[in-house]
Amino acid sequence: MRAVQGYYRLVPIAFILMVAAFLRLTHSGLMEFKGDEAVAAMMVADALGGGEWLTHGLMSSVGIYNPPVFIYLMMIPGLFSVDPIHLAQFVGLLNVGAVFLTWWFGRKIFNERVGLMAALFFAVSPWAVIYSRKIWAQDCIPIFSLLVIGGLYELIVKEDRRWFLPAFIAAGLLPGLHFSGLFAAFLFGVFVLAFRPGVGWWRWAVGVVVMGLMYIPYLLNHASSGGIGKSMSGARMSVDAVIYAGQIMSHFGFDYLVGGQQSIYQTLGNKIIAADIAGGILIMAFVSGGCLLTKQVWTAGKRLKEEKGAIRPDAARLLCWGWLVLSVKGYLWLSLDKQIYPHYLIILYPIQFWLAAVAVDWMLERVGKSWARVAKAFVVLAASAEILFVGVFLRQVDLRGGFEGDYGVAYKHKRAIVEEMISRADGMSAAPRMIESSRDDREYRYLLLWLWQEKQTRRLMSFRVTENFGQSDTSLRRSPLKLSSP
Repeated sequence: MRAVQGYYRLVPIAFILMVAAFLRLTHSGLMEFKGDEAVAAMMVADALGGGEWLTHGLMSSVGIYNPPVFIYLMMIPGLFSVDPIHLAQFVGLLNVGAVFLTWWFGRKIFNERVGLMAALFFAVSPWAVIYSRKIWAQDCIPIFSLLVIGGLYELIVKEDRRWFLPAFIAAGLLPGLHFSGLFAAFLFGVFVLAFRPGVGWWRWAVGVVVMGLMYIPYLLNHASSGGIGKSMSGARMSVDAVIYAGQIMSHFGFDYLVGGQQSIYQTLGNKIIAADIAGGILIMAFVSGGCLLTKQVWTAGKRLKEEKGAIRPDAARLLCWGWLVLSVKGYLWLSLDKQIYPHYLIILYPIQFWLAAVAVDWMLERVGKSWARVAKAFVVLAASAEILFVGVFLRQVDLRGGFEGDYGVAYKHKRAIVEEMISRADGMSAAPRMIESSRDDREYRYLLLWLWQEKQTRRLMSFRVTENFGQSDTSLRRSPLKLSSP
């Protein structure tokens, strides 16, 4: 009987994971596919096609190369196919795994209800969904940051040494995915130094070897590649970090993707009003949860003065609080003189959803059963409103072919353009090439070469990729793409 009841308890999280998978893995042809995504796919194809071993990733927006951790990660699905859809779906699977870990660790650190609600908020968040549907390093951060938080919880609170290695490796890989992961690595070091778990030398050795394989080639060959430009000239105060941390809880700020606030309301109309209300309440819940967590941390600080050992049960909440404060503080003061976009705060995803769930859980414990039912129904309706928003948004992407904002032309439509070009070049003995294009057309070039090779040889051939792809010919000008035989 108990076993049956245990299985019934898994029904809600199973349903949430199915929703998360549906939103992230279906209609993949409507994903973003621009220069960064194309170059990442090119690097994976080149490494697996017999090219040189990669020692750097993509060029970052602050003027230095990222480590190649993301490219190494993408080589896992690349072993089977370098179809951009397959690569993007691998990222989507990692994020479905992150939704699962949000529940798994959330129920341990807080309680079952908090874990479920946080997983639901994560599963349906429009920003989280969109950033789970493209080939981008930042999109892989959540599952690693959750392994750090959850691993430290198991290590410090539960004193389970088996979790040290997953947490250590995840903390070490995060900066290689995106430099924002330095906050996670720093926080991991702080907690390990503070609690000093005895984990044995061999676990440290394995972690150090993994870090060496990931970073030594990069440090030896490309640490000084690409100058640090004016964007790093100084720090400034920016409230963007606080604003976007709240927007991740909802669809707010999507005008950045579609090309203007007016555009998204004109396109989606009144269908997003319910999502507006749901998103606003979720943001208030997130802020309230942060206040509740701060109060708990303050109380834990008083206990620390009395007895050091008494703080261990509160270590997980201290970890969440430290993660939130360090990350937001970093973006407030180290904003690199550039606008902070939501994807730079993706490292906060698990914390934000936990805090919103903590606030709702706190309220449910203090109201009667009738009001508790109303609150639970609202949570379900709010999630449904966000699902509706994502569905309407993707439908509009399909109908319009994309948006004028950062989202650009969807992958499906770019591929259709290239397939049409190839169909007009069937008589050619070698791959056609594009002329009069620019560096911004790298995605078209990649698709052209990949689809032509697949059509002619049924296998992927090696080809070289550089960050200057398409830039070397100064005669190239922005104009409609044309096809030519080589």
